[in-house]
Amino acid sequence: MKTLASIDAGSNTVKLLVAQVGEDGTLEVLAREKEMVRLGQDTFASGRLSDEAIEAGAEAIQRLARTAKSMGAESVRAVATCAVREADNSDDFLEEVRRRCEIDLEIVSGEEEARLITLAVRSEFPASCDPLLTVDIGGGSTEIVISKGPRVLFAESLPVGAVRLTERFVRHDPATDADWNDLKKAVRRACAAAARKAGRTGFKTCVGTSGTIQSMSMVYEAAVRGRELFPSGHRTLPRAGLKKVLRLLRATTMKEKLKLPGLDPKRRDIALAGGALLYRILKEAGAEEILTGERGLREGILLDSVSRGRREGSSASRDVREKSVDRLAARCNVEVLHGKRVARLADQIFESTHALHQMGETEREWLQFAARLHDVGAYIGYKRHNRHSYYLITHGDLTGFSAEEIATIAALARYHRGGRPKDRHPEWEALDAWRRHSVEKLAAILRIADGLDRLHRQVVENVVCRVRRKKVVFEVESIEDPEAEIEAAQVKADLFSRVYGRRAVFRAAAAAGAAQRGAA
Repeated sequence: MKTLASIDAGSNTVKLLVAQVGEDGTLEVLAREKEMVRLGQDTFASGRLSDEAIEAGAEAIQRLARTAKSMGAESVRAVATCAVREADNSDDFLEEVRRRCEIDLEIVSGEEEARLITLAVRSEFPASCDPLLTVDIGGGSTEIVISKGPRVLFAESLPVGAVRLTERFVRHDPATDADWNDLKKAVRRACAAAARKAGRTGFKTCVGTSGTIQSMSMVYEAAVRGRELFPSGHRTLPRAGLKKVLRLLRATTMKEKLKLPGLDPKRRDIALAGGALLYRILKEAGAEEILTGERGLREGILLDSVSRGRREGSSASRDVREKSVDRLAARCNVEVLHGKRVARLADQIFESTHALHQMGETEREWLQFAARLHDVGAYIGYKRHNRHSYYLITHGDLTGFSAEEIATIAALARYHRGGRPKDRHPEWEALDAWRRHSVEKLAAILRIADGLDRLHRQVVENVVCRVRRKKVVFEVESIEDPEAEIEAAQVKADLFSRVYGRRAVFRAAAAAGAAQRGAA
């Protein structure tokens, strides 16, 4: 693992990422920082970076570069996008950055920007999401890309963004009907053709990577749905929900927007224009919803740094969810053998009790991840470690999961021991009704699997369940006497009996390997 840093000097914000990067594209994030500089303010109208913008931008890059080096970054790669790309005096800005920081700031083209963003997104979403439509709305430009594995099927960089649109069309506070109509017309002219072409190309999943899209999704969750915001994970923003967000933004002044739940106060002036642009892209492309990605240009820069000389996109097919879970387990010093054994036994119980729970592969995957992470809370302290596990999972920077999936997996870890879920529990309130039902059934299975390796000896090899009318018989195959494990599983089976309405009965049976050794 190498410690590397990237700086994205965007039209709206200058952002830093410091991470440990593996040869396979694994990212272990050490720091994320950003400073709102607005390099694009007035630049798109005048064609030049103002002296104030040059000073503020160079100063921000200098501070962020110092942070990166203080954290041991071996190299700091910085790129500039639309505002600097379009400015006549961009050389003045590059020279000022070089003088202050001894960093050669790269100006990337719209196509290169799109490639780097796509590289980041490909590392975050599994191949099952393909073809992937990626939308990145910046201050001055917007990237629309469709990719399938390492292949880019469609890519276009549009010279329109949230800052540029705001400067031209949002002239009053709040925006008047005339402002709104002019904004909508401009947005349609700018993006309709490209978005329609993207829609005709065909896609399965639509992903958004920018701060603008993140902001829209957070307003939807907090202000429209009234839900608690999780610090990490993918969020789903329906197009119909975005329309409701736009109504809120149109009806509120800048001062009122300060109190709008989920809205970053520093983005409140450009939110309406950025949201209008996103809505039109989704509508023209035929996307009913968009997922918010957690990786963008900064991550793409780092991934590109380690992938040069290798086939582009080679890291796209790796299981990002699996690796993300492994990283969290490693950070929290989880007993890997115990976690894997519990996951294996839980999977066997899940498979052989399908007639009872009737859940599918999605729930099965949640159970597997929760089994491997159920004890991460012991890193804080064994007492109430199930509650600590909930906290660490929801704040653990898991990649490739939606916010709802993270909440579900964390709730499973929370309820792998202790009392049954209750309505007053905040962890329970965070779940939708159907997820609550799934969590309760899966937690019942997880508790028994955990009990069958209660002493962390891994003596139980397999468990086979026989579903009867009034009971479920668990045949426990082990390489040694499993009396302690069976006793622990029996104690932890109360939730199973309540949820499934059948008694849990445990019987010991020798594992095949053990029987063969005994015969020898």
